[in-house]
Amino acid sequence: MTDIACELALKYRVPKKPMAKDFLREKIRAFILSHNTMVLATAKDDWVRCTPLEYIYLDGIIYVITEGGLKCKGLWQNENISAVIYDAYRTMANIKGLQITGKAECIEVMCDEYQQVFMKRHLPLKKIDELPISLYLIRVTPVKYEILNSDFKKDGFDVRQVLTV
Repeated sequence: MTDIACELALKYRVPKKPMAKDFLREKIRAFILSHNTMVLATAKDDWVRCTPLEYIYLDGIIYVITEGGLKCKGLWQNENISAVIYDAYRTMANIKGLQITGKAECIEVMCDEYQQVFMKRHLPLKKIDELPISLYLIRVTPVKYEILNSDFKKDGFDVRQVLTV
């Protein structure tokens, strides 16, 4: 039964009035940059964790600075994630949200990538070493974006657009 549901979703959720990929990519980028918090879901077998997190977006990659915690439990054994960034819901006429499907991994502490992200975030590495907790870095690499934006209809496009990276 789930196979049929997936087939129907794939068939009927394809936009009839899609945006050009470059235009859509820019709309998605602008949406991500206009926010700073996402909800990240990780899972392993029958265990699931969903956590709101602050992020930084650099060159198409989403980074999360974290103290670790249970969200990492799933990442250690399953790199597949789902994340969402959204505006507060008011009405169906004003809906804006971005579903991200992708891969995530914990970045090695103090490697070049780790240091670059912390510097971009204006977090001096010396101060981080002095903290009573360890800070880790999660790299989220999106593979698919599904964006809902009621404003798209005003421009003649479907409200729902999909971009596979």
